[in-house]
Amino acid sequence: SNDFTYLVEMAKHLLNKGEFKKSIQYLDKSLEIYEDFALSWMYKSIALSELGMDDESEICFKKAVKLDPDSLSVFDEVFVIDD
Repeated sequence: SNDFTYLVEMAKHLLNKGEFKKSIQYLDKSLEIYEDFALSWMYKSIALSELGMDDESEICFKKAVKLDPDSLSVFDEVFVIDD
């Protein structure tokens, strides 16, 4: 699909399921449509980090924060920290 919202939501769903490579594929498609969407960059940063691609993750992280400092709130949405 070329529906931006669908692409981002599917990427987020896959990220939560631990399917990081698939998530990145959807995020890349979303970024082709809207390159300046900070949350796509932040989700991609998380997925890359989980795959051990720390340098690439940091690039995406910095881009996300530059576009929207509030994109850090993604960590509250994506990860649930168990006590």
